[in-house]
Amino acid sequence: GPAGENGDQGEPGSADPGVLMGHTTGLLTGGGQDTLALVGAAPHDLTGETLIFKSPPYPVTATDFRVTLDDAAPGAGDARQFNFNTIDEGTLLSCTIANSFTSCEDSDSGEVPANSTIYIYENVSGSPEATGAFTTLTLRPAE
Repeated sequence: GPAGENGDQGEPGSADPGVLMGHTTGLLTGGGQDTLALVGAAPHDLTGETLIFKSPPYPVTATDFRVTLDDAAPGAGDARQFNFNTIDEGTLLSCTIANSFTSCEDSDSGEVPANSTIYIYENVSGSPEATGAFTTLTLRPAE
């Protein structure tokens, strides 16, 4: 068939960060663990099987993990710990909301390998008030 010269090299892809935003309803009100929506809106998942996602096919850096409760602070002596995890690397980012507070953040960073299974889960201590949670997390190509 016909053969021609190769074209010029294309421009590099964007290194801009992507922000993942989720909203989870019906968080636990007793001790235990459940999984939250990393993107979009969904009820919590006690099985840890439906709210898991794959990271991009290249390494990324996760940072700026924030959680804000919908309706109610946990209450005196109660707490909700939120964790951003990969199956293989474990917890990369974490923050805790306790007592009368309604938000938390972890501005550290964690490296996420290509094609990792990623998710957010919470550990509940005490008997916090019923609520939902908004989560945000920034992913940018690893350098």
